[in-house]
Amino acid sequence: MGNDKKLFYHVWFATKNRKWLLLAEIDEKVKEFISQVASEKHIDLLACETMVNHIHLLLRVAPGDLPKAMFLLKGISSRRIFQAFPELKLDARTIGFWQARYAFKIIPDNALKSVKSYIATQKERPDKFES
Repeated sequence: MGNDKKLFYHVWFATKNRKWLLLAEIDEKVKEFISQVASEKHIDLLACETMVNHIHLLLRVAPGDLPKAMFLLKGISSRRIFQAFPELKLDARTIGFWQARYAFKIIPDNALKSVKSYIATQKERPDKFES
């Protein structure tokens, strides 16, 4: 993507209607597809982990390139997910896999290690989903 000075972004976004779709085989395929798209589109993906209804990414992109990167990552991965799991579109009762929006924080260099750790340990904090 662009040649401007790149920044680190912690980005997160949810499945459509926050449905619990990121389970078992789908969870693994989603991470595989996100990684593939990042590689194909020359997006620096430094970390990626899911929870049952959302995903966290650590990206390194030029400031003006974040919207385009997110459009590509979410759009292409959604299409690939539904191609790999055609029944999911009916089961999930949705035409899109991801919500339209995403949130992000710019990460300073000195916080990279802690953000990577936070992303990598998502599944160690399931208490936020227990009732």
